[in-house]
Amino acid sequence: MKVVFTGLRPGEKLFEEPLGKDENLLPTPHPKLKVARARQENGDWLQRLERWLRSGGAVDDARIRSELAKWVTDYTPQ
Repeated sequence: MKVVFTGLRPGEKLFEEPLGKDENLLPTPHPKLKVARARQENGDWLQRLERWLRSGGAVDDARIRSELAKWVTDYTPQ
């Protein structure tokens, strides 16, 4: 089987960042396994997000990026 390296495809990542800035790993009985401890979210976060998503209307890319920055802590608009 011939292997052809074509480079990155649009949207393909060079590396993964599995944990957020304020998340960490906790040990388990097995030395090679860890458990992620997720950050705590505000209780009404999901309801506020659903309200925004259901508000509808046409929105431009800049507005969507701005809103995503509010909802996703580690998101940096480009």
